[in-house]
Amino acid sequence: MLDAAAGLFAEQGFAATTIDDVAQAARVGKGTVYYHFTDKAHLFEAVFRDRQEQLVENVAAAATRHRRPWPRLTAALDAYLEGAVADAAHRSLLQQAPRRWAPSAAANWTSS
Repeated sequence: MLDAAAGLFAEQGFAATTIDDVAQAARVGKGTVYYHFTDKAHLFEAVFRDRQEQLVENVAAAATRHRRPWPRLTAALDAYLEGAVADAAHRSLLQQAPRRWAPSAAANWTSS
């Protein structure tokens, strides 16, 4: 469901994507989407968190493949740029996220 929603949010944007669209793309009933997420905003937040967690895992994995500081740093930066900038879907989610929540809510993401 998260993958389906991520693709739709990236392609169509938050405003144009409906829960019906997500349910159809995920091949589940609309009720299944609402069972897991109270509304579209909560679904977007789950998608965003999931993608950010994947990005952090990829960056950490790239860094741990090296022992020396400079190669670790460059590997981590390369992994970050590949995941956050080169990946058009992830970049779209990053661009949309600030519009979805107030600054206080966005600050909670970095503290959890």
